[in-house]
Amino acid sequence: MIVPMKKVTVICLSHDKTASLDKLAEMGVLHVKPVKKPDTQDCAAAQQKLLKVEKIIGALSMRSPAKSLKPESGLSAEALCNAADETYDKLADFTKKLETFVRDEEKLIPWGNFSWDTIAELNNKGMHVYLCNGSQEQFGEISKKHCTKKISLENGRINFVVISETEIPSESLPIALLPKNASLAQLKSDIAVLQKDILLVESQLDVYALSLKELASYKKQVEENLEFVTNRDSMGDEGSLAYIEGYVPVSEAEALIAEARKSGWALRIDDPEAGDIQVPTLLKIPKMFQMSKAIFDFIGISPGYNECDVSVFFLIFLTLFFAMLVGDAGYGLLFLGLCIFAKIKFKGVEEYRLSINLGILLSTTTIVWGTLNASYFGISSKYIAYLPKFMQGIEYFTCPEKDQHIQFLCFVIAATHLSLARIWKAILLWNFKHSLGQLGWACFIWANFFVAVELLIKKGFFQPWVFGLYAVGFVLLVVFYLNWKEVGDIFNFPFGLIGSFVDVFSYIRLFAVGMSGAYIASSFNNMSLMLTDISPFLIVGTILILLFGHGLNIALSLMGVLVHGIRLNTLEFSNHMELQWAGNKFKPFKKSNK
Repeated sequence: MIVPMKKVTVICLSHDKTASLDKLAEMGVLHVKPVKKPDTQDCAAAQQKLLKVEKIIGALSMRSPAKSLKPESGLSAEALCNAADETYDKLADFTKKLETFVRDEEKLIPWGNFSWDTIAELNNKGMHVYLCNGSQEQFGEISKKHCTKKISLENGRINFVVISETEIPSESLPIALLPKNASLAQLKSDIAVLQKDILLVESQLDVYALSLKELASYKKQVEENLEFVTNRDSMGDEGSLAYIEGYVPVSEAEALIAEARKSGWALRIDDPEAGDIQVPTLLKIPKMFQMSKAIFDFIGISPGYNECDVSVFFLIFLTLFFAMLVGDAGYGLLFLGLCIFAKIKFKGVEEYRLSINLGILLSTTTIVWGTLNASYFGISSKYIAYLPKFMQGIEYFTCPEKDQHIQFLCFVIAATHLSLARIWKAILLWNFKHSLGQLGWACFIWANFFVAVELLIKKGFFQPWVFGLYAVGFVLLVVFYLNWKEVGDIFNFPFGLIGSFVDVFSYIRLFAVGMSGAYIASSFNNMSLMLTDISPFLIVGTILILLFGHGLNIALSLMGVLVHGIRLNTLEFSNHMELQWAGNKFKPFKKSNK
């Protein structure tokens, strides 16, 4: 269910607003609605500090420090972050200089080691020296007029020296673009020094990388500070008073009233206005279905405050979709093993509990579905007969007509899923006219189901009562659902009827994606067996093909769940539930336990 909210305004004295915010943060019940834009220097500084720590954590997390290193001691997390930031700036400066020196070295290597000071001294004594880079033709022409010395050939062009007792205009020579006042020997020395400096800096960063946990904890403190400063600076002001607005769950309203009496606040509590899109959504989900929170957090969606909580249906049907789209008991066993390993490794970590439990549920249902279909890593049916009886599947899903049976099941799921949305909508928002209109949609959906079955599976004639079901649904929709005062609704009504059939038919993707996964697995198995038929010594190639093929298939299956399994819930089902997912998740202003 979606927890009812109260809109509240907390009023305190201006000089007391920091202490009041501390109290509200300790309570952790108020979802803050900014009164004004927090455009202050304190807020900007807090944002910059958060950006800095996020940048440092992101950079250090990419490093792989040696196990022999010991973490930095004696530094606070903030000092450690600042030191790491300065070290990264130093590394960037060294790296930039090194790149410049390497480029200069590459330019001077074809010329060998020479001194610019010597050239300058010769020029002062009347012996003019020019370093040139030109084509063969240019070199030949200049050699006829002046004394030249070929140094090297580079990319079809000649590096050469021109020596003259008289000054030659530089525009008449192809002067080489070389770094001034730098010798090859000095550059090599500078590069060696810089490389040592970079190694020292890199080793220091590896040491800092050992303190990522401390930096992650510091990041949470910075985030809390930014939230605090943002909420403080977004408070309204009226003379000597300051006020903050937000939303509180109804169940927490009494606690807020008690704290207001204790702290001397003025408090205004109202019901949210109809159509207020800023009201946050707090879901109260039964314990056994709380895994659906992990799905919503992963997708980043939430129902609106005035919409319906579909978390239970979402979890039930996504579990079924996952099993059908992956479709292989062998893959399910792999997933289950990884989830059990994660559950042991992260035991007691509340942050991962729901996600791991969801993974265990999805893996288990995949194993069950794959066992019913006798699908294990795409193994050929001729080998399935050697497996235990309970692993050979059930006849409904293993007989020659199994494809038609699974297609039929897909349409049953479609009609059930979509009609439940309409019936549930009719019950939750009970209104005689509205509810009959929703039942009309349910009739239309089931009529679409029978048509889809006849078209794709039975390929026979429509039964007369199917037209009767269409007629009943159409009458209910026209009389009780269609808004005849809205031209847009009237115009879109025929497209809605067509769309309802497309929605039912789209559930065939559960069969198509699952079947394609089975064929991909089988194809890679056959490819690997072809190698062993050629020679038993190609067993390594066989293993590589199996690992690559099944790894690719698993990735495609999981992608199919994201593309198709999530879509059937968030688009087809949600459209019939008239759900827009326009929610703003409830995020109370609170302090951490530390």
